[in-house]
Amino acid sequence: MDELTARRLERLNHLQGTDPGFFVLAAHSFIEASLRERYAMEDLQCSFSTLLSQFLEEITRDATEFLPEIPALKQLKFSHIQANEVRHRFSFSSVEEARAATFHLLHFCRLANLGSVGQLEQLSAYLKAWESTDSYAQLLDEHARLKALADRLLASNQQLEQKVLDYQSVREEMRTAYHELGEKERQLRELDAAQEKSQEKIDELRGQMFALKCSVREKQQQLTAQKEIGSYVQALRSFAVCTRTRHQYESQAIRLTAEQRSVLAKLTFEQDSLISGGAGSGKTLVLLKAHAQCMSTFPQRRCLLVTYTRTLAKYNQYLGSLLSDPASERNIMTVDALLFSLLQHFEPEAKLDGEITRRLLAPFATETLPLWLLEQEVEHFLFRHAVSEEEYTLSKIRRTGLKRTLGKQQRKAIHAIKETVLGQMRTQHTYSFCSSAVRLSEYLMQDLDEHLLFDNLFVDEVQDLGRAALTILKKLTRTAMVLSCDEQQWLYQKGLPLIQSNIQLGRRNFRLLANHRNTFPIERLDQQYLGQALVSSAFRDGPPPTLVQCKGRKAWLDNLVAQLTFYRSVLSYEWENICILTPSKQDFPAILDRVRNAGMEIQEMLSPSFSFTEEQGIRLSTIHSAKGVEFPLVLLCLTSLPSNNNEYETTEQEQVLTNLVHVGMTRSSEQLVVLVNTQDLHPAYERLMHCFVSEQEP
Repeated sequence: MDELTARRLERLNHLQGTDPGFFVLAAHSFIEASLRERYAMEDLQCSFSTLLSQFLEEITRDATEFLPEIPALKQLKFSHIQANEVRHRFSFSSVEEARAATFHLLHFCRLANLGSVGQLEQLSAYLKAWESTDSYAQLLDEHARLKALADRLLASNQQLEQKVLDYQSVREEMRTAYHELGEKERQLRELDAAQEKSQEKIDELRGQMFALKCSVREKQQQLTAQKEIGSYVQALRSFAVCTRTRHQYESQAIRLTAEQRSVLAKLTFEQDSLISGGAGSGKTLVLLKAHAQCMSTFPQRRCLLVTYTRTLAKYNQYLGSLLSDPASERNIMTVDALLFSLLQHFEPEAKLDGEITRRLLAPFATETLPLWLLEQEVEHFLFRHAVSEEEYTLSKIRRTGLKRTLGKQQRKAIHAIKETVLGQMRTQHTYSFCSSAVRLSEYLMQDLDEHLLFDNLFVDEVQDLGRAALTILKKLTRTAMVLSCDEQQWLYQKGLPLIQSNIQLGRRNFRLLANHRNTFPIERLDQQYLGQALVSSAFRDGPPPTLVQCKGRKAWLDNLVAQLTFYRSVLSYEWENICILTPSKQDFPAILDRVRNAGMEIQEMLSPSFSFTEEQGIRLSTIHSAKGVEFPLVLLCLTSLPSNNNEYETTEQEQVLTNLVHVGMTRSSEQLVVLVNTQDLHPAYERLMHCFVSEQEP
């Protein structure tokens, strides 16, 4: 490290703890100076933003792996506005803004290979307050005016986002007019200096300059009239930088809290255990840490982590990479992928077909046993839970959720149809997802090879697994299983069939209580919606969630694009930090078409090629497939119903939709926008609208 850089970092260390605004300005000045020297850029007209873009392009181009520092550095362009406010207007900055600047500075130094380990450790000491929940109170105090401003503006104007966009547009128009005015002044100076002057050209330029000055004055007056909107934009930006940067710090550190460490310490890997907790409690993180710890402590053991959805398997692999676990990619997979790979071990020609059950059942459908009922009973009950003939026809196992009650003769008929269909699947070597577990179970009863067993299995989101899959997973486990679940998030079945799957927990059910993902306002809205007592377990404050009421499908799509534009242009959210969630895939074509036509990139999370390390594109997913995943900004589109929703009775339908909305809301770690179509409103969605109204009441 050169002596000049060492002296500069020493100066920054001395500034820490003094005036926050001066430190923010100094940190940005250090970064700009380093970039100018890196690229030998003497031209002061070359902006900070241009230099930073060149640096990011260079770093990402040469990178051979995902760089976790990149998202933080992208925030620098945004936070540079605050540094300029200190430079040009002698504005104040908060302590949280100074900490955010420290975080950005450290990441820049690491990527640019500047500073010694000791100097960077000295700088990072300033961030230690973020490891304590006490400093959240400071963030609350420093940004309390944000909600007051928003409430006041919302009371007089229901289209606040559009008002802010208009304000931004006027500012850009004024900047453009300033630049054009400067260019005209330069041209006029050149004409005045010329030996042969054209008075006509001079007069024309002066006329254009007068028009531009009038335009600038007009824009200034418009901005002055909207001063409160300007204050809101500045407060919102400041808040976004602090909360987003702090969340990046916490996410990258991947530290367990005392509560999470306590649960991890209780896991022995010798007996079955369950980690339970609400949304954002860190169940998956503890499970990942447990998985890594087990492989480290018992390297001779064969371990695997499985989860219900492909999206969550990819997300867990991504988290595993952040935990610096090189084995995460090959030791994490979906339950379906595991079971099907084992089925192919016994039956190499076996294939999966999601539509085969419906096709094979179609000839058996009658007026009294319609196709939807047969499919629901055979695929989603008999196959999914490996229900025996004795249980189904003689014991009459309790069956909840269906619109009609089935008699004994109907059950016998359905079970006979199920056996016929399963026989046809065996002949064709083609199975549905649920029937593949039944077929695999038949093979395992005949031949359970030792080399197929795992010493320890770790299972995420176990509340969505059927008894058939759970029983097989238990059978494949030589020593112990570690499970994680949130019973509030069940979308496919109520209750955990653990005892029926031979999983014995005893008292080894360890519950996590704190919510480390959602902000206070999001958690409060969620608890109110679920009818729970308003007891906060969250630590992070944030702006209030937004409700957008749309009259019709076109209005909904227009508002969706308007919201994306607002968060991108005003708050500078990166595309990969934005997720659009819907209850059903039927909305995907319209969303993809509308968003792409607006010039925005968008990626389907359900696509086999999707990766969480991809930098480009808004994320689009069904709520079902987003379980366990989180994003800074979530746009929850409650404009349709799940495709299988009308197969349930009213009370079950209401509960499934309530859980679905709960899952959707709690995917957000910063900002939540809910869009509803008021012309096609389900009671479960309408109830959420009422919660928004009561939140805004004094």
